[in-house]
Amino acid sequence: MSTLDNNTVYEANRRTGEMRVHEAVSPTLLAFMGTGGGNVPVRSAETRVRRITPEECESLQGFPRGWTNINSDTNRYKEMGNAVAVPVVNWVIAGIVEIHQRESQ
Repeated sequence: MSTLDNNTVYEANRRTGEMRVHEAVSPTLLAFMGTGGGNVPVRSAETRVRRITPEECESLQGFPRGWTNINSDTNRYKEMGNAVAVPVVNWVIAGIVEIHQRESQ
């Protein structure tokens, strides 16, 4: 990977150093990522690659920034890894409501 794009999410494997590119979608956040887990989503910052912040994890999961800020960063990463993505839940519920409305007509 010769150039880094500020709008791309990369997934870094801490054990092997391998980098995978994710164009517009971040990989699933996992609970163990904040505790030294294998693959960690990162974003490029100018010419270096950095780990995404707890606030960015919150945004990726659909929570407001600072939603978990009463906890340590490790626990914040765990919470976001264990959370269900809010936009996905909204999409599923909207689909269920739509189907229910069609069937009841």
